[in-house]
Order: sequence, then structure tokens, then C-alpha cells
Amino acid sequence: MSEISVDPAKTFCKICKDGGAVVLDYSMGDLVCTSCGLVLEGHCLDEGAEWRNFSSEGVENGQRVNDRERGDMSNAHDMESDELGSTRIAGMTSAAKNLQKAHWNSDRAASGGPVVSAAKQERKALTVFTAKIEETAGRLSLGKGIVNRCIGLYQDLASKDDGQKRRHQVSWYCAFVHIASTQERATRTIREVAEANAAAAGKRAADLEKQIDKRVKEISKILGLIQTGAYVEDQELMARFVNRLYLSSQICKPASHISQEAYKYGLVGKSPQTAIVASSILIVAWLLDVEAKPTFTHVATIAKEPEATVRAAYKNMHQHISRLLPTYFTSQACFDNGLPLESLPKP
Repeated sequence: MSEISVDPAKTFCKICKDGGAVVLDYSMGDLVCTSCGLVLEGHCLDEGAEWRNFSSEGVENGQRVNDRERGDMSNAHDMESDELGSTRIAGMTSAAKNLQKAHWNSDRAASGGPVVSAAKQERKALTVFTAKIEETAGRLSLGKGIVNRCIGLYQDLASKDDGQKRRHQVSWYCAFVHIASTQERATRTIREVAEANAAAAGKRAADLEKQIDKRVKEISKILGLIQTGAYVEDQELMARFVNRLYLSSQICKPASHISQEAYKYGLVGKSPQTAIVASSILIVAWLLDVEAKPTFTHVATIAKEPEATVRAAYKNMHQHISRLLPTYFTSQACFDNGLPLESLPKP
């Protein structure tokens, strides 16, 4: 039976100056440095046959190399041609991938090419990611807090899923920005993110929106994130919509109540939640008789929804106005003569 033979002088890596990192790959008979991937000695096996042949005299005498070989079939030693296969390290485990990367760097170093360490690759990838996130967030006027949150999410993802961090689609960066904005209480809806970045992606906003939604679910699943809450429950989103319409902040609380009640009781069918929020703002603004009453066009533009969609949500809510309004709102002094429901726009 053949034996593994290793030269003791070669169990010390001259590049890494580390003998403890040198291991013997028994399946291939290679002596490999796990730090840099350098193959210190290849095919550390004797050249004798690994087994004896007991075939009948005169029939199939000699070695049957093709029936049984050391290592896998693609990399075995061919005794007839005396040719050696490659020392490629196979496998999909984390350890195998690290050895493959180290082996690749060793080959590049041996050929005079530059060696890129894993740490340097990680830094480069993070730099690229940060730049892309800053561009994506900048199109939505989001600040450094969102960017930092995205970086944290990326690093968590990189530690859990090696393949995910290598994606470079615009939808991927948009998904990070959406998740980070909800966590930082500065929610940007998926539709808002899609519309702001559609041109950069060279896609239609509706198509990009679907891709972002898919990426958000993928990232949330890997990181174990709780799905983002309903838009009708997002106080910051309501406040931002109201502020962009140049309305008083006193509209936020009753409008939020109307949105949540309409959504909870299913009074708006399949209308998008942002359309419900927009309709609620319009209702409260008109009941309070603000000086500059918003129109359907105004609230639809802020919510990034078609005007027809907002009108449809409003139509479903209009017939339940009295039921949806909070009691503290209807008891205000300005409503001593009853709610001016007739002042609301016609559905």
C-alpha cells in the first residue's frame, strides 16, 4: 500500500513564515499553506500501485488505472501517461472558498501578478457600496444617518450571506435605502425610492418598484428583520406628506386616525395605503377649512399615486366619514353646529 511522504523542510511556509498554517490535503496529496494558499509540495505520494491485482493469469494483467484512482477522477494521477492533474481545491463550503481564494492569490504571486488580500477586497467592496448608497439616498434628500444605517445592514448581510453582498443592481441599493429609512423613522416608500432612481437604473418606475420590493423581502428574510409596518401607521410619513403640502401639523393626528380606521375595517378595498393617507389629509384639511385647501392633484403628487387612485380611495371613505373621525376631533368648538360634511369635495 502506498504511503504519504512529506519533506519536513517544506512544512514551513517561506512567504507567511508560519509553520502552523501548513496542512496536508490527504485527498490530493498536496501540502498547502492555509494563510496564503501556496502549494508547498504537490503529490506527496509514492509512485507505487495503491493495491494489488489478483486477476486471473493472462486476463487483464497489470494495473487497472481507470477503475480506481486516488482523489477525484478529474485531478488524479494518470499512471500510463505519467501526467498530473491540477491542484484545484473543490467545494462550496466557507473553508473551501477561503482556500480557493488563497490558492488563486498564490498563483498570481507566483506569476508576478498583484495579490489582493481578503481584507482589501472587503474594504474595496464596502467603499463601492457606500458610494452607491450615497448616490441613491442623495436622490431622495436623505442624510448621513440613512447611509450609516445602510452600511450596518450591509455588514450584517455580508456576515450571513456571502453571495448577496456581491450584487450591484440599482434595485439592491434602493432596497437598503428603503429599509434604512423606515428604521430611522424617515420612511421613503418603495414607490418614492423607485421614482427617484428609475432614470439612473434605466428602467420604468413601475418595473423598478417591483424589483425593489423583491429585494426588500430577500434582505429582510436573510437578516431576520420584522416586515416594515403599514404606511397608514407611519406617523413620520404622515407628517412629511402634511409638511410638503404646507399644511398645519394639527392635521396629522386626525388624518392618521382616519387612515388607520379605514384600513383596519377594509373600507377602501385594494387601494394603496399611500392613497389612503393622501385622502385622509385632504378630508381633514377641508373639514378644518384651511386657507389653502389641497386638491386631489396636490395630494396625489405628494403620495406618488395616480390622481384616479386617490379619488377612488376617497370615494370609498367619503360615505363613512362620520364613522372614521375621532371623537376628540368632532367635539372641537369649531364644530358646534355639526360637521360641515357638505363642504367636502364630491367623490
